Amino acid sequence: AITLFHLVSGSKGPDDAGSAFLVLVPLLWLAVRFSITIAYPLFAFVMTIIIMATMHGRGPFWSGGASGPIFVFAEMSVGFGMAILLLGSAALEQQRTQHALRELNRELENRVIERTAELQRSQSQLEQAALEDPLTGLPNRRSLKTHFAMFEATARRKNRPFTVMVIDLDHFKQINDHWGHDAGDAVLVETAYRLRSAIRQCDVVARMGGDEFMLLLPETNERADVESVCERLSSILANPIVVKNKTIRTAASIGIAMFPGDAESWQTIYKAADLALYQAKRCGRGNWKCYHPSFADSLPISVEAVHA
Repeated sequence: AITLFHLVSGSKGPDDAGSAFLVLVPLLWLAVRFSITIAYPLFAFVMTIIIMATMHGRGPFWSGGASGPIFVFAEMSVGFGMAILLLGSAALEQQRTQHALRELNRELENRVIERTAELQRSQSQLEQAALEDPLTGLPNRRSLKTHFAMFEATARRKNRPFTVMVIDLDHFKQINDHWGHDAGDAVLVETAYRLRSAIRQCDVVARMGGDEFMLLLPETNERADVESVCERLSSILANPIVVKNKTIRTAASIGIAMFPGDAESWQTIYKAADLALYQAKRCGRGNWKCYHPSFADSLPISVEAVHA
């Protein structure tokens, strides 16, 4: 206000020069607080007006006389120094604020990334648990249906039949009753390992529940090839299993059905393979049978009769 008054009135007040120059301090501070891009032009504009007014003998910084320019230069130097310090501190504060904001944003981004990764891991674990047998790590019934759908589509499109095998451990209930459920679980885990190691990479083995397993063997349309697989599986599963220094002997019965010759859907081919399994058990266990339509005439009285 003092500076503008002297600039407009043209009065000369050397005593007010220093105090008048202090008007730049709050002016620049307010400008810098909002934006550096405003502070520098505003500072240059005000200083240009003051310098031009002083050179024309107007304003509080013109003291007149020979010594006037020296005092004017000194006062303006002090003013410039204050302004530079003010701008420098404001710029430093802004840099610190920007740095803090960048660090905060980086921390928030890292937290979001970590949280997203945790959610993805949790989702993956849930999906895996939904499709995997928790005891053996094999695909479960739900997952096997998905594999069957893919095999079915390939078989229909490329005319490539495949085989379904249902494998059931003989007298498994007696293993649980005699050796305990821990031993029974160990037998199931070992059976899963042996089945997985005995098949091709393109084959699929799954646990249907209890002591029942199922195999999908793509591109197998010759019964001789299928029976060769059954011989190998029966031999592997007949090897004794050692559990806590106890030797447990097992055997398996196998029911076989071929797609699409024996059935053309998941439900019907599962039923066909299960009927063949029943016939294998009925004929003395420890062997295998391929499905035949006549098997439907000798259905088991109960599920337990098949899987005992």
